[in-house]
Amino acid sequence: MQSKRRVRVRRSPEEWARVLKQFESSGVSQIAFCRAEGISQNSLQKWRRRLGSSAGGGFIELIPATKPEHHAPSWQIEVQLPAGVSIRFTS
Repeated sequence: MQSKRRVRVRRSPEEWARVLKQFESSGVSQIAFCRAEGISQNSLQKWRRRLGSSAGGGFIELIPATKPEHHAPSWQIEVQLPAGVSIRFTS
């Protein structure tokens, strides 16, 4: 029986950024994405840490579709993530 050997592919940081963006927009699990693309899950995780959790980066503002009619007390939650990423929720 022949063993299947993976061909080792060297990717630049820019290529990994594209792979990570493709993964994040795929909506599938890491395991499924890595199997479909022939990528090591360890490599995908390593490059996610190196390049940050999001390949695109930047700030995304979430705006409610409609304003609530009643005036609830205001609140704010901020979550600090690795690589200097912050997520802030306010009302």
